[in-house]
Amino acid sequence: IDLGGSDRYQGTQPGIQGGAVVGGSILVDVGGDDVYSARDIAQGSALVGVGMLVDSAGNDRYVGFRRVQGQALGGVGLLIDREGKDDYRAALWGQGFAGPWGFAAVADAAGDDHYYVGGQFYDSYPETPGYDGWGQGVGAGVRGVTNGGIGVLLEGAGDDEYEFDYFAHGGGYWLGMGFARDFGGNDQRLAATRSAYNGSARSQQRFQRFGNGWGCHYAVGFLIDDSGDDSYDGTIMGIGFGWDLSAGFLLELGGNDQYLATVGGVQGQGAQASLGILYDFAGEDFYKGTSQGYASGSITYHPYPTCGGNFSFVIDYGGTDQYGCRARNNSVSRRGSFGGFIVDRPKKEELEAMQASVEKGAGGGIPASR
Repeated sequence: IDLGGSDRYQGTQPGIQGGAVVGGSILVDVGGDDVYSARDIAQGSALVGVGMLVDSAGNDRYVGFRRVQGQALGGVGLLIDREGKDDYRAALWGQGFAGPWGFAAVADAAGDDHYYVGGQFYDSYPETPGYDGWGQGVGAGVRGVTNGGIGVLLEGAGDDEYEFDYFAHGGGYWLGMGFARDFGGNDQRLAATRSAYNGSARSQQRFQRFGNGWGCHYAVGFLIDDSGDDSYDGTIMGIGFGWDLSAGFLLELGGNDQYLATVGGVQGQGAQASLGILYDFAGEDFYKGTSQGYASGSITYHPYPTCGGNFSFVIDYGGTDQYGCRARNNSVSRRGSFGGFIVDRPKKEELEAMQASVEKGAGGGIPASR
């Protein structure tokens, strides 16, 4: 327990700074602008045990290589930061990442914070460029071997910025579950990291796969943002996306928001017999590209109709919105071959205003569904 002062915690051995290896460990820092630097199993991380780091105040910096900042494999790993403008940086498996038999969480109550995971290890897909990330509220198993854990990221008030590479930010992989929630502020989800982990230029083109509320291989992922004017970027397979009997959800509960990923499998899509939902409540929102709520007619992983189909939904409630696919406001549009829909509906007060306008002979009304 450290009761005050701006401290620096630095080490290279595993099991430090609230990191546990077959045991228990806790570090509590009450105040000050602190720096935490470590390599592996640190900063609220557990390998068969319980590890916890609690920082009560100050503008803090957390730097770790892998299995750091709220990570667990066979145990519980927690990082709790109560206030301050904080910076989190990890290369792999961090910031609320849970492997098999694990529960992991990073919880930051307040401040304009910055999160970075990725930028070091090349991804495992030869057909696309980029780096692996595996963090920011992700639960993942080992495919074909063992089920995943439960990973959580909770972020309170503040204008936050999230950088992440493949398999990150509110996702589940192989019977795992991930959950990311931001409770307030104007936030940016940049998707692919802007620089390499060591701060140098990236050797890989910026490309992101599986991010912003996704599930892959019998898994489920949630991303929830309560308020603020937010932006969501990516490349493929994200922003409310499910793949292979999975479900991915992005729930945006307020603000004028932008959804910027355009390549494919993004913005409320399910594929290979999965469910993808993008739900936006209120605000003047912008949906870039033409992918919104599109349901592909192809299923190759499982026999149809036993598996049910592909189910894709964009549901926008309230506000005047812009859709790249040219969907109309206050209407229902069918998208693709299976169960794909864009459902755009006015809020109660908007509907009442439209009805009053019709009664006064000002024209319009709600366009018929199509």
